[in-house]
Amino acid sequence: MGAEGQADSTPRASRLFQGCAVLTPAQKLAGLVVLILVLMASAAGFTWQVQDWRMAQKLAEQAGLHQGELADVSAAAAEQVSSE
Repeated sequence: MGAEGQADSTPRASRLFQGCAVLTPAQKLAGLVVLILVLMASAAGFTWQVQDWRMAQKLAEQAGLHQGELADVSAAAAEQVSSE
């Protein structure tokens, strides 16, 4: 039989990468740098979001305390006016 009739004896993995360019060390390093930058950016974004949640909670608590103090001051002022 001819070469066309015989099964290909090369492993499947090597057939998959036939014709594909192999990455140079510089390209691998650039890919690693990009990966690290993406991971750092996502970590910074997550940290930013957590800080936003914490700050929003503190501001809401502070606004509630301020509202209570304003109510106390208003009540004291109304009492003072009514006693005069």
